[in-house]
Parts: sequence; structure tokens; C-alpha cells
Amino acid sequence: MTDPQVVIIGGGLAGLSAGHALAKAGVPYVILEEEARPGGLCRTESVEGYTFDYTGHLLHLKDGEKEGESRDLIMDLIGDELDEHERKASIFVEDTFVPYPIQAHFGSLPLVTAKACLEELKAASGQPVSGDLSFDKWAEAQFGRTLAELFMLPYNQKL
Repeated sequence: MTDPQVVIIGGGLAGLSAGHALAKAGVPYVILEEEARPGGLCRTESVEGYTFDYTGHLLHLKDGEKEGESRDLIMDLIGDELDEHERKASIFVEDTFVPYPIQAHFGSLPLVTAKACLEELKAASGQPVSGDLSFDKWAEAQFGRTLAELFMLPYNQKL
């Protein structure tokens, strides 16, 4: 192998995609990966008969100009081993399942909560937000107190 011109740190989706593009361009490269196998967060583990994906935001592909190129690349590389599923995600809040993303489904919330979320989100829209805020204060400034407390803060604390 020719000495690499490019060193890629990490064999996750981004690193593997960069390597693929460099190979197509004829640029020598090497990928350095700490784990025993490539894939980064794009992998599944089986433990005692149960299957776990490392992350919920693995490969959300949709048709469209840029997304179409990503979809085509992934399907060309691993299409035969990729299971596609229609996303049906919900968030359980205030004793009801609200389709994800919650910001697009305020109508599924109780009326008082939906109204508060919408009014606060509208008031926050376009307001400058300081870069030195804590995450909690930033979320409240960006989305309003109700939506931040209802979803943004608990969800990110879980992550």
C-alpha cells in the first residue's frame, strides 16, 4: 500500500464514508479505529437473546436531493443486509402518546399544554440566545419553558 495521504480517525459511518469517497478518488488513506470492528454507533449487539441498537438516530434516510445520494450509497454498500422500517415513534407525555417529533404534533397534547407550547415556541422564535447558557436555560430560551420541561430536558437527560 502506498503511504496514506489521509488519516481518518474512527471507523464509524463518517469515517467509512470518507474512506469510500477517497478510494473512489484514488487517494491513499488509512482508517484508525479503536474498537475491534468498524461501525461506530452504527451497530447492533445481542445480549442473552435480546437485540439492542446502539442509538435511535442510526440511519434516518428519506428521499430528496442530498438525502437521496446518502440513501443510494448506503443501499449500494449494504442494501442486501439492511432492514428498512417505517418510523413510528411516539413520546409518552401527560398520559398520552404523542407522535415524534413533538414540535410537529402539539395537537396530540391536551389543549392547555398544546397552547402553552405553541405560544412559548412562537415567542422564542428568532430571539437571540447567548452561547454561554447552560443546556437547561438554552432549551428554555429556544423552545419555551413548557416544551423544554415536557420533552427537551427529560429526553436529553435520558441520552
